[in-house]
Amino acid sequence: EVFFFFFFFGGGGLEEAVWSIDKYPVSSCQLPTLFRSVTGTECLTRAVDTGVFDAHKTYAVLLVCLVYIEQEQAGVSEETQAKMRTSLIPGCVQIMNRFSLLQWILSSSVETSPDYDNFGNLNISEVDNKPKTILHHYLSSRHPLIEYKSLDDMKKTVVAIINAMYPGSKLLDLPQFLLSSQYYDQLKEYYTKSGECSAALKHIAAQAYAATGDDSAAVKMFISVAKNLDMSSPLLTNFIGNQDGGNSISLQYITKCISMLERSGLSKAIVSLASQATQFSEEEHLPLLYSLAFKHAVEAGDYDLAYKALSSNPRPSQKHACLKRFVVVMVEAGQAKRLVNYPYHGFKAEVVSVLEFKARNSDLRQNQQKNYYNLLFAFHVQNKMYQHAAATAYEHVLRLQNELPGVASLQQQLHGYLTAISCLELLREQDAWILEPTQYADVRVAVNASPKRPRSSNQMKEKKSNTKLTLVTVKELRAGYLMVDSLVKISAIKPDSVKLHNLSSSEVLGLLCSCGLYDQAFLLATYHELPPPLASLTARCINVAQHFAAHNHLPSGFTEWLTLNNVPNTDELNPADRAWLYLQTKVEEHGDWEALRQVLAQMLSAPFPPPFWLLKLCKLVNTEGTIRLCAQYDSLQLAVKLAIAYIGAVAGRETRDFGLENSLQSNMPPVYLPYTAFDQVLMQLKQKTDKSSAELYKDLVDQINSHLELLDRVCEDNTFLNREKLLHSFT
Repeated sequence: EVFFFFFFFGGGGLEEAVWSIDKYPVSSCQLPTLFRSVTGTECLTRAVDTGVFDAHKTYAVLLVCLVYIEQEQAGVSEETQAKMRTSLIPGCVQIMNRFSLLQWILSSSVETSPDYDNFGNLNISEVDNKPKTILHHYLSSRHPLIEYKSLDDMKKTVVAIINAMYPGSKLLDLPQFLLSSQYYDQLKEYYTKSGECSAALKHIAAQAYAATGDDSAAVKMFISVAKNLDMSSPLLTNFIGNQDGGNSISLQYITKCISMLERSGLSKAIVSLASQATQFSEEEHLPLLYSLAFKHAVEAGDYDLAYKALSSNPRPSQKHACLKRFVVVMVEAGQAKRLVNYPYHGFKAEVVSVLEFKARNSDLRQNQQKNYYNLLFAFHVQNKMYQHAAATAYEHVLRLQNELPGVASLQQQLHGYLTAISCLELLREQDAWILEPTQYADVRVAVNASPKRPRSSNQMKEKKSNTKLTLVTVKELRAGYLMVDSLVKISAIKPDSVKLHNLSSSEVLGLLCSCGLYDQAFLLATYHELPPPLASLTARCINVAQHFAAHNHLPSGFTEWLTLNNVPNTDELNPADRAWLYLQTKVEEHGDWEALRQVLAQMLSAPFPPPFWLLKLCKLVNTEGTIRLCAQYDSLQLAVKLAIAYIGAVAGRETRDFGLENSLQSNMPPVYLPYTAFDQVLMQLKQKTDKSSAELYKDLVDQINSHLELLDRVCEDNTFLNREKLLHSFT
């Protein structure tokens, strides 16, 4: 059988049994019209299948013979035995394995092609009627390439077809057919058993590995082809196409592979291919490869690889473009926390620049969930740049104030103030400040205006030329926080009030008083250096007291404000007493004459009799001012009472209650009496015609006269004492 096989295919020993491809090219064979039919194809299929089977069987017999001869040493020289061990037997085994592989591939049942959706773009042709075996399908698709004039050329046709399909053949006809028909498993087996194969076959097989999801093997093979690119192969030459003189052939091949994989949606394979290609590419080609790796890593959702490619890119312009894309994609994907945790060695300033640009150009009215200000703040905190973090939070607050009205905006402003204050409190006192561009504080945006740009170029030029820097400290941030916190509390009671834009601190103070939020109002007045709202509180207390005295009970609307403040609540006190106690507490906290004057003036204007504790404080702080204020509001009876009591204190009765250090005595410092205030009261009383005013006038005049008599006696005593001291000094 061995000798019959050799003679049938032309003989020539083991080397010629492989059948030279150049000797029998497929295009030189001709097939009659008979073999273009289904019956002819079936006949040719059986012939090729029989030839492959016989070849495999023949080499199996030949291997047995060679092994027998080598072991028995039957009439052969030592040189021949050595050649058999090192060359003939291994070669025979390899050829037999290849024919075995070919036989398995050609006999595989392929009623329908495998479905590889992710690599469907590599499909070259579609055949409507699928044959039963790969060989049948292969021969059916190769009819146009086979022409055959004589039945005597049947043997050459079969040999040429087997040569074209043989593993290790340079024609690569069968591998291309397997790839186009999506028989990837058979193609991978064909490549594995082909031994040392060409770069073109590796290129074809790599596509099969990529199509079946084995990205690492595919990338390894693509890289191997790129390193040892054989431009003599027509397949690779056609694949690369027109060569660009500016780039190396290897880079052009890699970019073509990336484009092919990109059409298939294999982003992970592209990232791996581009990353490995950077290891042997020239430095000028690295930016392109890193950019490709970054692009597809982002598309694949592998942000760690994307960051690695981004940080490795040596070209600043491409690195900056990739960084902007990286930030946007990760924010859109909800990976903000992961974004700020990357180290960004060597380009943190670029990250800050990108985040600032995105934050300042974002529309706060439409972008509440993905806030770039929060992201920039987190980045600064992550890198322990607390001053920058505070400035970011404060800038966000200013934009919210100018661009986004409503309660939701106020809540965000509160959070911004708190974070800014917390950051500055982490720093030393001399570093606890930030800079505020006054453009944010001065600009008032209309309701329907764009928050991103002014209405005219002149406004833009004016804004740029007038931009100043203002120092903002922790105290000022706390004042701003109290303003926003006050608006939030006001909105809970009067929602329509917060619709007003850019309210001043005094306006907010008035709103707090109208809502009964006096604790917050006093706190706001303290931080913004405003007069305490004691007049408003006094008026409310008077209203409660008058209504309670008239009806002996109070509706809920009169006492609701007591629950909104830190007012003592005991069963022993009625609502009116609780209100007066709260007023007394606030007056004693502020304790100066201005606070007392507000409360007393409000009561006198009501009119409402001042409580004892208030008069006691007024006498202690400023008796003269109290008398004048009583006279101003025509409360002459109280003014006379205070004046008479003050004259008595000077004479030595209840001196401490009026804030006097001593009474009128000859051996003590002089004591002042407000005669002008007394004259003002006497003048007003003198203008009255009623009897009570006349009695008050007489009482006050009598007390003044009595005081003047006392003053004369003290002066005489003082003169006598001074004379005695003078005489004693002479003696």
